[in-house]
Amino acid sequence: MDISYLLFLQRAREAVGGVADGFFLRVTSLGEGIITYLLLAFVYWCVDKRSGQLMALNVSVACTWNQFMKNICKVERPWVLDERIVPVQSALAGAGGYSFPSGHTQRAAAVWGSLGASLLKDGKKGPRGLLSGVCFSIVALIAFSRNYLGVHTLKDVFAALAMGVIFILLLERVMRWAEEGKNRDVIVAAAGCALCFCPMLKVGCLSNAGAGMGFMIGWVLERRFVRFEVEDAWTSKCVRFALGGAGIVFILTVLQAVLGLVMPGKYAGFFSSFILAVFILAVYPFFFSKKKRYAAGIGILGVLMIGMAVFSFGWQRHLRLTAQDMAVENGQEISEQADGQGAADSAPGDEAAGQETFLTEADGIPKIIAHRGYSGQFPENTLAAFAGALDIGADYIELDVQLSKDGQVVILHDDSLKRTTGVDGKVSDFTYEELAGLDAGAWFDASFAGEKIPTLEEALTLIRDTQCGVYLELKDIGQVAGFEEAVLKVVNECGMTNRCLFASFQYRYLQHLKELDPELKTLYNTSSGKKSLPEEFPADYYGLSVETVSQETVGAIHQAGKQAFVWTVNTPAQIKNVRLMGADGMVTNHPGLAKVIRQPEYEYLAEHYEKSFALPGLYEQDLPEVCEDVVVQGFTKAGNTLVISAYSKSGEYNSILYVMNLNGKLLKVVDLNFKAHTGGIAYDESHDLLWVTGPEGKVYAISWSDVMAGTYQGEILVEFDGGLVNHGGSKVASFLTFFDGELFVGSYVNGSNGMLNRYDLTEVTEPDLVSAVVIPQRIQGVTFKKDAVSGECYMFLSQGYQTEDSYLLKFLYDREITSYTEPVESSVLPEGVEQVQMSAGGMYILFESAARPYRPTARIPNDQVFLVRE
Repeated sequence: MDISYLLFLQRAREAVGGVADGFFLRVTSLGEGIITYLLLAFVYWCVDKRSGQLMALNVSVACTWNQFMKNICKVERPWVLDERIVPVQSALAGAGGYSFPSGHTQRAAAVWGSLGASLLKDGKKGPRGLLSGVCFSIVALIAFSRNYLGVHTLKDVFAALAMGVIFILLLERVMRWAEEGKNRDVIVAAAGCALCFCPMLKVGCLSNAGAGMGFMIGWVLERRFVRFEVEDAWTSKCVRFALGGAGIVFILTVLQAVLGLVMPGKYAGFFSSFILAVFILAVYPFFFSKKKRYAAGIGILGVLMIGMAVFSFGWQRHLRLTAQDMAVENGQEISEQADGQGAADSAPGDEAAGQETFLTEADGIPKIIAHRGYSGQFPENTLAAFAGALDIGADYIELDVQLSKDGQVVILHDDSLKRTTGVDGKVSDFTYEELAGLDAGAWFDASFAGEKIPTLEEALTLIRDTQCGVYLELKDIGQVAGFEEAVLKVVNECGMTNRCLFASFQYRYLQHLKELDPELKTLYNTSSGKKSLPEEFPADYYGLSVETVSQETVGAIHQAGKQAFVWTVNTPAQIKNVRLMGADGMVTNHPGLAKVIRQPEYEYLAEHYEKSFALPGLYEQDLPEVCEDVVVQGFTKAGNTLVISAYSKSGEYNSILYVMNLNGKLLKVVDLNFKAHTGGIAYDESHDLLWVTGPEGKVYAISWSDVMAGTYQGEILVEFDGGLVNHGGSKVASFLTFFDGELFVGSYVNGSNGMLNRYDLTEVTEPDLVSAVVIPQRIQGVTFKKDAVSGECYMFLSQGYQTEDSYLLKFLYDREITSYTEPVESSVLPEGVEQVQMSAGGMYILFESAARPYRPTARIPNDQVFLVRE
């Protein structure tokens, strides 16, 4: 019900283009701390003192217990519970931590709801009754906004509303009781402080508890020593609120930041909230209750501000000097370690033998964690997905475990089997024998029909003989006796204990695992982006949401000596941002893409990325045997199809064509019926031909219609000698392209310049050489782009050599130019670049570095064909 409701709201939101997003973001801000504190203060100082006191006492108890319940229930945010939920991006900043109950709704009920109740008590009709209705409407709107924005479920907001109503009714009676007897206010305040303090014994320091205790103490102090009166001219009240409001903002921003310099964030939050509450209820009223005290108050504030500024400057200088000293010491230690370590430290097989230290790459490049295996190319959490992740060289495989009805540890992410198997029910409703009979692959693609739900033992056995680590997430299956023991037993029996990070969103699982074996490495998954995570939830690693993570959070985790992984990082922009944050690892559905984009030197691909798809012949099922032996070379776009040529590395097979749709889905494999390097192909629509580089410097043309119809049998319609040679003097036609009605054929030369010939195709059976120009060495492909407005034309050349980084060279093209050796732009690309092809949607870039025969020598296996904006 909860998720279905949020999906309904999400579809409605998307259907109208998010036009109401801004409105509900502003509505939800009415339930945030600074707004509610200012409202409370305004009512208390300027309108109705007793209503303000009721609001303060509600904030004290209700918000503290809301924060306590969040930490006890540990219910994750909707988008963690179900990946179909996509919250409004701008709402995520205020949606850290756990989800149940809703904090915004609780604060709205405590402040706006209490005000509405006070107004309603004074009169159901007239202006007060109307204002009461407005207050209650704001509470309802704030609650609904949390659902609309996708950051809370119905259960979250209803629980907060129910708590709010209970506390309003209860505290009104408590206040009345306190007002009717001597010293009862002290009893109420003591009980209130206890109610705020006790939750911290269970879950640690809570900022709301600080505010709660401050309000309780401030309430008593004001009643006994200040006793201010609200009655005054509205001009005086406006000045009073303006000055006091500035003080509230100062405490919430500057003071909390200063305290954060000398103590952990959770303690800074506690003490700043405590000071703020006392300031609102007692300290500021003490000064404004008598005008002569204003000057003294302003003077004290000025001294405090100067003192904090001096302290902050001095403390920051101290930290910088300390950091420099530590850097010197660490540099000496590293030097000593390097001197003392031998070559044995990097002996092959150490990691596989259980010595994996799970550190970030030495050059600061984050590890790649394949999310549920290579789930972008294979059905998630299957042996096929895990094998795919190992094939591309992922550093870790993330997988999710649950218990079957008969106690077997099996791998599945969702609470329900429906999405991935089509069967209703939970894992715990079936024995493993029954689960093993379900199809967990056909939902992804018909070619994966028959993939089954694997056991943890099967997955670890597959991974064991590699150097890959395991990010082993225990799904929240509730309080099931023996769950953690069963998981640990399988891991121990497989000899993988030192290779596993034991992860969960349920912190109690990690605590129990540590009790079973203190040496285990635990990873706490959370959607929270709080800097206080290492203090509140001690663990060895932290799994942070890409939606809420910040550089400050990562820094706090590193300062605690821990490591930060970020999930789920799927786009080049996210990959780049996570790397720049200094994260130690990124969890991704697309490890092939991430392995390339995480490298800072390939900035061009990250910045110009439009889309990509996997190289054909790598991951499809039931491919011809030749696909294991071919290396891709040429690329072209023909209408609504993409075409890649490939040659047989061993020379045993003919060259082939992969024909795909525009999304990169393989439609057919075509045998060219000849053996050649096929370094270039180009579609010629005007003549219905596909031009292909052939053997011994020849250029061929074959019928494109026959290729698509399946009737092509090797017929060569046009054949001519390109007249080009390579560095060894052998005839070559290395690459080609078709542009502006003309055919361009070039030579790859290592050590000296190559040549690019241009042919007129007026007589298509006898191409006429029009010009030959000089191009740089090691060119693998060519394409052109003409600006329709300015008429300027650019030529792009791809340059690559063995496993060295490749380059994309951009030249201003003119038919009168005879030599192209100095590009106007040069961009670094991964190794193995081949043909480039301009299209209306951007430029396609083909790489050979993930082809099977190339893979053993590749520095960075790159299984993607890229489309970039240019």
